[in-house]
Amino acid sequence: QKAATAYVEYMARKQQESGAAYLDLNVDEFSTDVPEREKVMRWAAAIVQKASSLPLSIDSSNMSILEAGLAACDKSRGKPMVNSVSLERLEALEVAKRHGAVVLAGATGAQSMPCNVAERLANLRVLMGHIGKAGIRPAEVFFDPLVFPVSVDPSNGPYVIDAIKALRREYGAEVHFAPGLSNISFGMPNRKLLNQVFARLCREAGMDGAIANPLHINGKILDELDVAGEQYKLARAFLVAEDQFGMEYITASREGRV
Repeated sequence: QKAATAYVEYMARKQQESGAAYLDLNVDEFSTDVPEREKVMRWAAAIVQKASSLPLSIDSSNMSILEAGLAACDKSRGKPMVNSVSLERLEALEVAKRHGAVVLAGATGAQSMPCNVAERLANLRVLMGHIGKAGIRPAEVFFDPLVFPVSVDPSNGPYVIDAIKALRREYGAEVHFAPGLSNISFGMPNRKLLNQVFARLCREAGMDGAIANPLHINGKILDELDVAGEQYKLARAFLVAEDQFGMEYITASREGRV
């Protein structure tokens, strides 16, 4: 347990030093026993808050574990976050309301995943109605337009980029973003490069935050990307669907150019 505690403390400090705004906690994989996971969530929250001054983002598919994590949050460091609320889990919105939390608002529909930009926007508009009724302000909302791999569908990159642009136009500067960026590169070589280039493209579209490892993705790293270099151009072409199914990118990877 000492080694586990030391590792969690180290990671919390490193994440804060690298520019994290929230530290996300998820213990769902620890056990199938809910009371045991609630106990571990409380333990993790205590350890992380001892090592870092950042507010926590509590992430779980189980409402009682969300409750346990939020109850363990030190509210003096800022409002905690619920990761996440969506039309398929509106009960998480009630949990967020009870604990005065901000919310990560996902574009999932009540019964299915969105297939394009229009469906993402439609789902989030309905969700924003529920969020407003719960008394949560737009400034306390972090949109997740849902990132799916470009290896599955070349349009998955443009869908997210275009959704960010549209949401920023519709809701203005108050709202925030926190998509799970690394999903974009699943199954592809040199995922770090793809994730960083995608993060920069999303930032250019209006994204101001993400679910990401700040050791690999932060403002300084994105600013220093060589946009004129071959690696960036190959990754960008794949991510914006100019390189269909990434054939040029994959070829370059096999040749050691990325």
